[in-house]
Amino acid sequence: AFIAAVQGEGVATCAKHFPGHGDTVQDSHDVMPVIKHSRERLLEREVPPFRAAIASGVASVIVGHLMVPALQDPGEVAQGIPASMSRSILRFLRKDLAFEGVVMIDDIEMGAIAKRFSLREAVSASLQGGVDLFLVCHKEESQVEVMDAICDAVRSGEVSMSRFKDAVANVRRLVDTYASAPLLNDKARLRIVGSHEHREIVKSILAAAASSNDDE
Repeated sequence: AFIAAVQGEGVATCAKHFPGHGDTVQDSHDVMPVIKHSRERLLEREVPPFRAAIASGVASVIVGHLMVPALQDPGEVAQGIPASMSRSILRFLRKDLAFEGVVMIDDIEMGAIAKRFSLREAVSASLQGGVDLFLVCHKEESQVEVMDAICDAVRSGEVSMSRFKDAVANVRRLVDTYASAPLLNDKARLRIVGSHEHREIVKSILAAAASSNDDE
């Protein structure tokens, strides 16, 4: 109901962090978490929320930087490949769960990735595997490096042109659905979003965040 209501108002929703990041004491901002549950347990507990979100038409899914050996090929596990770079995990998402929206991965600058792989390695493997969109949340130089890595991977043939075109088409469909000209030109919507009440809420959130940082 939440997904339908939000997307009905023109806002894309996102389910994360696939295939389930809840049952770990490790933080992927710093290290690579490993989910050691059996396939049966994962299908019974971790996967169903994503299955339900997909059935409700969720627009996008973020794949987490964590290893899930029971859902990954043994070779990937041996190499320390996380779900976000895993062909088997992304195939499971697309084929077994029939997800047709945009596949993203968590911030590529996080420690789980940055401490094990170069940005170029991560980008190439993820894009090959089926990722459509990358989050690069902090450094401008990292954003430029990721864009260059995408171009280099396609030009070199590491990533096929058909896979690249599929990714572009998926992202374009998302943009056309939720950021198209008719939506952006809806003055009534923009007046609500930019209203005085909304701006005051933003100010209060920023003030609370600043206070929290000062307390730390």
